[in-house]
Amino acid sequence: MASKEMTVTVRGSFYYGADDLIKNKTIAVGSTVKIVHNPDNAYDKYACEVRLSSGKIIGHLPSDLASSFYIIVESGNVQSSKVISINDSRIKIRVSYSVGDNPKSNLEPEAVSGDVLGKINRIKTKAGVYKIINTRNGRYYIGSSADISGRLRQHFKELSSGRHHNAPLQKDYDEHGLTCFDFKIIKACEDYLAWEGHYVREAHRKQPHLVYNLTPDGDKRMYTKSASSAHGCTSVVTNVICDKVIHTIEAKEEVAPTKNNISNNWRYLVVLLIVVFLYLALR
Repeated sequence: MASKEMTVTVRGSFYYGADDLIKNKTIAVGSTVKIVHNPDNAYDKYACEVRLSSGKIIGHLPSDLASSFYIIVESGNVQSSKVISINDSRIKIRVSYSVGDNPKSNLEPEAVSGDVLGKINRIKTKAGVYKIINTRNGRYYIGSSADISGRLRQHFKELSSGRHHNAPLQKDYDEHGLTCFDFKIIKACEDYLAWEGHYVREAHRKQPHLVYNLTPDGDKRMYTKSASSAHGCTSVVTNVICDKVIHTIEAKEEVAPTKNNISNNWRYLVVLLIVVFLYLALR
């Protein structure tokens, strides 16, 4: 497994009292530091803290780097981090991390920021339907979210750690690595659940050999008829497959006239009996 290095200026060190730490030599050139991902950070769920061996926080990685590098941290591929220079309150560290042999670990920032995860950072669309594409074999996974960029980051985090819920997608990721994957936003919309169901069903109908989604209803989530349907229903339905809902609606539409006809026939019969009764009474 190959090792990589990068030099980073720690952000926010003044806020964490770096001046005092430097003066009392708690931190100095050569000090070992640790990088820890903190998903509970109130301002940035991808925040990566820089800590001393004592656990004291001295700052953070730059946010544009942390949004992709946190995956390397979570995967346990950071080998070492040391302070290499101190200029006033500006602290620079050198970080060594591993990439190469294990596709799950092939997430070096240079490649990430310019490719898939870098593209995720530039997404402007908030809600909608997306497609994760395996550029090696053409297979793809369709999903949707109210926060597309956040959901895509979650997908690649799970894939990098071998914990993705979709086994075929995880298998191909393990075999091909991050560099063979891309994504595309199919549709920006608020009723993304219904549209996801629509696109997944279409994919299963037209290209079942290419779609990673395991069921034609959107990875076992059950939807009403798609956004393009005549019924225009977009809400989530529990424990009912979309097509069954459609058939039920259509069946009711077909049965309803029959019930109306029966009701009308009874009315005609009653009127006829009244007319006959009056006719006989007046004779």
